[in-house]
Amino acid sequence: MAKNENIAVIAGCQGINGSHGTQKLLANGWKVIGISRRKPEGGWSENPNFQHISVDLLNEDDCKKLSDSKEVANASVFYYAAYVKKEDREDEYNTNGRMFKNGLDAVDKAAKNLKRVLLVTGTKYYGEDLNISLKTPFREDDPRKDYPNFYYAQEDYIAEKHRQSSNGRWSFSILRPHDILGFSNTGGAMNMATTIAAYAVLCKERGEKLKWPGNETCLKGVYDCTSADLIAEAILFLTDPSNTKTQNEAFNIVNGDIIRWEWLWPEIARYFGLQYDLKVEQFPLATKMKDCDQEWTDIAQKYNLKEKKISNIATWGFLDWCFNRKFDYFTDSNKLYEAGFTQRRRSEAVYLSLFEVMKEMGAIPKYEAKNMPNFGSTKEESVIVKMAEVQISESKMVRSK
Repeated sequence: MAKNENIAVIAGCQGINGSHGTQKLLANGWKVIGISRRKPEGGWSENPNFQHISVDLLNEDDCKKLSDSKEVANASVFYYAAYVKKEDREDEYNTNGRMFKNGLDAVDKAAKNLKRVLLVTGTKYYGEDLNISLKTPFREDDPRKDYPNFYYAQEDYIAEKHRQSSNGRWSFSILRPHDILGFSNTGGAMNMATTIAAYAVLCKERGEKLKWPGNETCLKGVYDCTSADLIAEAILFLTDPSNTKTQNEAFNIVNGDIIRWEWLWPEIARYFGLQYDLKVEQFPLATKMKDCDQEWTDIAQKYNLKEKKISNIATWGFLDWCFNRKFDYFTDSNKLYEAGFTQRRRSEAVYLSLFEVMKEMGAIPKYEAKNMPNFGSTKEESVIVKMAEVQISESKMVRSK
């Protein structure tokens, strides 16, 4: 990889954010060095502009593979999208804080041409995971909550590292999305859309209605969310080191609209050809679906799905948490728009296009899509299909330009 090429190092390249970011940069002529413990297979990982380095970011010695790498030495962008889930809050804080520190230290040491460091955290920064009453919309300068939040550790370290060692060589930007919607062939924790899709498939195969499993507050409340593809577009936008409005700043990023589940849930049910029930019964999906592994294996065999394990697409406990929020949570993303970013997404279209992507990638059965929504004179179906086609094409082999 030559010094004058656009080269990015992406940590967590197999996760939802990392894989979408990798695909977007490859599709725009970048060279990408992907970091993860396991080597990705197929699709974009076979692109000649993609190189993988197997690294355990928790192991400081293993990170020498990065600091000693001749390929990393020519990188101008480091995008960090890695995450390890831990049930204990303190453990999660320490683990993810240490991973980010090790990764940034190694890349900073190697990449003498480093210009931009990009970090994705999230609206948990505002204490959303505490499920308490919070001031909304969330804004970037809202005060922190007093509890161990690994986003604080990561954001503090990126600022500290910038002050201590960059000497103005690189600047950073932080993105804070809310309820990320995307699909990765390698799975992904905390994914509402793919879990809803798995729930809908099981209901369809059982001949059941798509019942609302959450509380009334969440059903009728106002929420927003973020397409992983939109995050990838923002990453591409933020790679420009000359935009002074993005330097050393944090930005909320959401689709730009709001949703209420009381009207989105019926649309999802109609898409899958299901009847729905909005009666509030508050049954935990983690309990209802705990013994469905064999059932999904049978469905996968019936429809020749590539995804044989439901655990790779469904995180029942996370969806239970999302659907039992006690308050409205939504976000102000004007700061990013004021910095020059212009893209938005219609959240309903994001959900349905993602289901189309999952069908194409063999994650769920290719049921005929029912009752695509139509708004005014513009057919939403064409928007949904177009969004799905872009994501599918980028997830497959992307030739260098």
